[in-house]
Amino acid sequence: MNILDLFQAILLLGAPLVALSWFLFTWLFSSGEIDRQADHKAISSRLKKMKKVVADNENQNANYVYEKWSWFGTGFYGLAGLWTFAVIEISQFFGFIFNFPGFEALFGDGIISFLVELLINQFGNVIQAFVWFMYWPADSIIIWVLIAYLGYWVGVELARRNVDFPIGNWTKHLEESTPAIKKNFSKVVEQVKEKAQTISAEFTKPAKRDKETAPEKDENTNSG
Repeated sequence: MNILDLFQAILLLGAPLVALSWFLFTWLFSSGEIDRQADHKAISSRLKKMKKVVADNENQNANYVYEKWSWFGTGFYGLAGLWTFAVIEISQFFGFIFNFPGFEALFGDGIISFLVELLINQFGNVIQAFVWFMYWPADSIIIWVLIAYLGYWVGVELARRNVDFPIGNWTKHLEESTPAIKKNFSKVVEQVKEKAQTISAEFTKPAKRDKETAPEKDENTNSG
């Protein structure tokens, strides 16, 4: 296990699980689905009961992320699986967009074949998500699992203490900074354009000089 692997584990798995568990448990605590004073064992037990309710379609107030989390089994393992599935789907989507093979290649064997391949791919992604600890490029799987587990419970504890991330303030700050960012970007673009024009002029000068001296050479040749 090296420092780079540890940093990757925190950045790619630990931190996202902190954010996801904080989001889900903030909703669960605020809605009264789980008591804020419940310990970790009681929370896990309650989640198992809630999973059955969602499976029976009895909980009409469940949000979309919670439903997907329940589908993966809830708890720490289910949330890690959900996050891994999202990463796989998003990476494949952008890979498809930036390496689009063309409609002829996609539907060359017919639309039925395309749909079958799509379903097989989705099934493979789900399987990868369920064995999420095998998906991540880990030198030490145990460390990655421990960091993910720690991230999950850190998010739970932040939600229990009603910690509110200043997302609204960050958004407001970004909106206030946008005009300045655009202005600076425009300046950079103008500087690049001016530099490009200067370089272009330097390259065209020799060509112009050759063109201007060409008639003189021709005259000298004729006179000779």
